[in-house]
Amino acid sequence: MIYNLVAFPFSAQNRYKAFFQQTVNLDDGSNQVTLAGIEEYIRDIISYIPSAAGQSINCTKNPEIREGVSFCSYEGKAPNVLNGVVDEDTSGQGYKDWLNYNITRIKNENKAVFEVSGLETKACIIRFNHPFSSFYVHGAAAHHGDWVDVSDTETKQIKLWHRDWNKKWVVEFEWPVSQDKEPGEEGRSGDVVCLWSDHNIAGTIPALDEIEKFMPVWATKTKLTDGLVEGRKAFVV
Repeated sequence: MIYNLVAFPFSAQNRYKAFFQQTVNLDDGSNQVTLAGIEEYIRDIISYIPSAAGQSINCTKNPEIREGVSFCSYEGKAPNVLNGVVDEDTSGQGYKDWLNYNITRIKNENKAVFEVSGLETKACIIRFNHPFSSFYVHGAAAHHGDWVDVSDTETKQIKLWHRDWNKKWVVEFEWPVSQDKEPGEEGRSGDVVCLWSDHNIAGTIPALDEIEKFMPVWATKTKLTDGLVEGRKAFVV
């Protein structure tokens, strides 16, 4: 009984599961590797990772993504998910083509049309910093393209999926008019994000390769959200 109370709870046969994601700012080329879980164990795992050595590890809570865990981040090795298209300098130019978007604001209305495309991906997300009230996805299957009664107090993102690679999405958004405001006087900001999850070939996601190689035997990893790698660009409309 005393042994059970003081013994380390994990082993090679009973591994602790940490959640992984790498996020790339496609505007400037910076990236963050995030491991999420119980902070005590996550910090211990990160202490084994060579790329994290000497960095100040920042841990935060984010219940909108996952309740009850800490998200601990450090700057990692650059991802290589687009067949060799990877940034080699500090300007971020090598990343800028990973996703592209265009936004058209509708005059005198709280509405905008987004055109979004990503390279070698079937999945992207449009995330707003403040809620929107309705959206319409052009070309979506009947009854799945529009949602006109979205809660204007909660809904801040939609996830976009295609069956085919590299296709463009066209999405219309509307957001609520605040008190004492007129339609068209308020904008929105946020991020356009695309996702990559192919890790079948070593070197595609070097930061994940490194974690798999150096993390302690009592730990393993799993995907935090839909993508192993998220590439994002900020927008203001």
